[in-house]
Amino acid sequence: MRRFALWTLALLLILPMLLAVPAMGEGEPLSFTVTDIQYGGQTVGRVSVPAGWEASGTVSFGDNIEDAWLLMLQAKPTNGEIGLMSYFSGMPYLDILRWDGGTGHQDGQHNAQLHADMLHYKSAPAYCDHIAAQILGRAPGTPVADEQYPQATALLERKERELLKKGNALSGLSNVSVDWVDCTVCMRRYATEVAGVPSYLCVMAGVEGVQSTGKVPGIYADLVIQTISWKAPFTYTMICPVENWDRGSAIFDQFIENSAASDQFEATNERLTTELVNIIAGGPLTGGQTYSERVLGEEAASGDDYTDRYSDYLFDANDYTLSDGSHVKVSTAYDYVYEGDNGVVYYSDSAFAQPGGSTELTPNR
Repeated sequence: MRRFALWTLALLLILPMLLAVPAMGEGEPLSFTVTDIQYGGQTVGRVSVPAGWEASGTVSFGDNIEDAWLLMLQAKPTNGEIGLMSYFSGMPYLDILRWDGGTGHQDGQHNAQLHADMLHYKSAPAYCDHIAAQILGRAPGTPVADEQYPQATALLERKERELLKKGNALSGLSNVSVDWVDCTVCMRRYATEVAGVPSYLCVMAGVEGVQSTGKVPGIYADLVIQTISWKAPFTYTMICPVENWDRGSAIFDQFIENSAASDQFEATNERLTTELVNIIAGGPLTGGQTYSERVLGEEAASGDDYTDRYSDYLFDANDYTLSDGSHVKVSTAYDYVYEGDNGVVYYSDSAFAQPGGSTELTPNR
């Protein structure tokens, strides 16, 4: 329940906030910086924010076997303007279709026996609607824009094959068969009003789901449990006044491309999914937090890498190396990219005077 409460609270905090950025003049560049997020003395993620904005990150440990660690990243301005962009790492759910002798599915509740948050399965478009409804406190209505990234078909099919292979590897060990797998991704934009201001709410999410059936031999009949184990490996949100959408959407794209949990943070959750089962053996998951802290420290100590991001396949972006050796992504729509003082990256789709003391960046090939 703690995980559910944190997720809902963080989303509701967005409601009264607007991404109130002034209109960009012709030739005026956009800019951003990338801030590392630390936990236990190690980098666990990074967040991209417009220059002058504040970056923050929160790491929490929940009562879930899968993705026990959650990373929330946020960006908000510090100059008096009101705004917020958010990112959440993997959010796992369980849809119980059949459970002989069990409690069955209770939507929106936490199942302490299975250490999972229960929620009926939703593909990425439906999940975006679900998140939007939590933020708005009502059904969001028909989206005004719906991008489901047909160019990502090959990536999603590869992800499905990986899920199928992983599921089949368990079938010989636990009498579990995989019924189907599904991977989807979507960005939806909804028209709304915030404090009387016509605004857009934008939600982007991916969803990975596996339906499986397990059987335990009984004296008179097999006991069956059939579930859909699914998660949103990433969720991004933003609210922006309609009049500022052109600039706001450009800022949000950079936030998506450069804000995420590190590979090591993801590897920690992947490792714990298997190891916590053996450690806890049906007991309270909080008993495994000390061990989980150690695993997170071990994985994070190996570095902070950001490879094979979903966004690498969804956005047409160039990779650039900054003077400190770190990498950032900038959309190919921007031909002019410079690095200024303190790691500020400037980018524009039209020629502008090069910022003083900055260095022009060339895309990596």
